[in-house]
Amino acid sequence: MNLSTLENPCLPESLSYVDQCNEIRRLQEAIRKHRDYRGDDRCWQDDEDLYRVLPEDFTPPARDCRVELAMCEKYIASRRNPATEYVSSQRRIEELELEIGKLQRHVEDLEIQNDRRASEVSRL
Repeated sequence: MNLSTLENPCLPESLSYVDQCNEIRRLQEAIRKHRDYRGDDRCWQDDEDLYRVLPEDFTPPARDCRVELAMCEKYIASRRNPATEYVSSQRRIEELELEIGKLQRHVEDLEIQNDRRASEVSRL
């Protein structure tokens, strides 16, 4: 792909090919850094850091301070006291998705067993 011929409003034409490549690498690094933060490592501030990397202006969204503070308090408490369990919303969603998958497989197994039993009974 020849980046010098791409029409991209985010990369000014005044940038040289090398500068455009460097800008793309800088953006990719910021995206990867953000992507790699998971669970306890991720904070809403990480989102804002990512958005600030973009060349367009960024205005942070309005937030409910009570919700943000409650989440931050849980996170800080878990860091200060290892006995305090803190599970980020994202990690909890991932855990529940895994549990749903296990339950779906279990239901499928039960349905297969039920079908086999019904087949055996019909042969009698």
